Amino acid sequence: MRSPAAAAVAIALLAAPAAALASETMAVLAVADPPGPTRELADTTAQLRAVLAEHTEGVLPASALRDRMTGSWSAAALKELDLAYDAALRAYQAGDFEGSARALRALVADLETMPEGPRTFAQWTRAMLRLARVEQAVGGRVDAQAVLERLLRAAPDLKLDPVQHPPNFVRLADEVRVRMASLTRLTLEVAGQAGLRIFVNGRDVGTAPLSLDLPAGSYRLGAALGEVRAPPSVVDLEGEGRTVTIDLGVAGALRPFDGPGLALAARDRLKGVVAASALLGLDRAIAASLEERAGGTYLVGTSYDARLSRIVREARVRCSPTGVPAGELSALATFLLTGRSSSLVTVTVPPPLTTPAPPNESPFHVRVEPRPEIERRPSRALGWTAVGTGVATVALANVSIWQAVKSEQAYDEAQSMRAPGGGVLPGHTVAEFNARAEEVNRARSIAIGTGIGAGVALIATGVLGYFSYRQTGEIGPFRF
Repeated sequence: MRSPAAAAVAIALLAAPAAALASETMAVLAVADPPGPTRELADTTAQLRAVLAEHTEGVLPASALRDRMTGSWSAAALKELDLAYDAALRAYQAGDFEGSARALRALVADLETMPEGPRTFAQWTRAMLRLARVEQAVGGRVDAQAVLERLLRAAPDLKLDPVQHPPNFVRLADEVRVRMASLTRLTLEVAGQAGLRIFVNGRDVGTAPLSLDLPAGSYRLGAALGEVRAPPSVVDLEGEGRTVTIDLGVAGALRPFDGPGLALAARDRLKGVVAASALLGLDRAIAASLEERAGGTYLVGTSYDARLSRIVREARVRCSPTGVPAGELSALATFLLTGRSSSLVTVTVPPPLTTPAPPNESPFHVRVEPRPEIERRPSRALGWTAVGTGVATVALANVSIWQAVKSEQAYDEAQSMRAPGGGVLPGHTVAEFNARAEEVNRARSIAIGTGIGAGVALIATGVLGYFSYRQTGEIGPFRF
């Protein structure tokens, strides 16, 4: 065991990363092989959690973590988000549109991390409608359309009350609805265990297995079985349909009253911890485990980045018969937060489980498979655009030539008015001469401008024609 001075140095090092991690949500989990954490591990995990919480923000207390595991945190969080909406609405009514928009965007992002359900979806719909109104109010028509499209993908049957919404906003929503109706519709099939409730963009669409006919685009897919919920996964419906299989097997690993922690075999810990982190709304998780080695018992701490699905670092310290000494515990916490090691900890090489989860497979085993669709011919849009720019080239060139001729004619007329010794010839006035001179300058400027435009259009025609040929094998929209 080290001296008090060594422990003081470790604690000083631990204080440094507090600001960097303040915005993250972190949980300290007791992790052990099934059936789960022992009382000894739960107590040691509580000590590590306390040390981390002293020196950085965002560490969830055990009670808050337990509430998240049992699902009782949702109601309180929704109430807070309801108050956040009221604040954004007051800002809008006070004319602070930019402030209201920022608050609403943050609110929407928070609601999309909440467990899906009727109340969450109602709050999300309300916030999205208000955000679209605010975006339109500040002149962001394109942004308002994007918000409305996301909303109508989730709630295609949404009707806007013309009494509550201004006519221009109702018209904008109708335009978005018409454009979405023109999109290709693709099939999304969702498979899973019996009774698994499925949510698309937060809306309850039924229980698995089911088949959905949706407009092409990206969708947020969530699932729940009783109180157990899978974190949303993004499914892209672009060009072909998809089959998604969801398995909530990780729910059985939660141990809210033992640690709180997880019951996971060593080979499953990366995926299991990342899956639990997503379910619980965590950015980072620190797993505490006990390991028996020659010479005694060790506390192993492993830091996981839940967002990147990887192990950041791992180390161990030796336990004494009465627990982990304060100096070793502080040194371990310092290393897990910052990567700064000391002689008090033994850095271990992370196991092969650091390999990220394969593409199209979430920590909850959401498997996405493509569905073959009718073969689509390459678009000829570039070819037709090349034809358009070619026509524009000819038109601009003709205008340029015409204006050049007109300039020359006006110049000749102006010269014919000039007397040999200066001034203008009898029968003409200075005003007539100046008018012809002004016409010369105007025609010359138009000729130069349209000539440049014709050159630009010619270059565009060549570039677009080339890419059209690369894409379709045809020159423009025509076949040869």
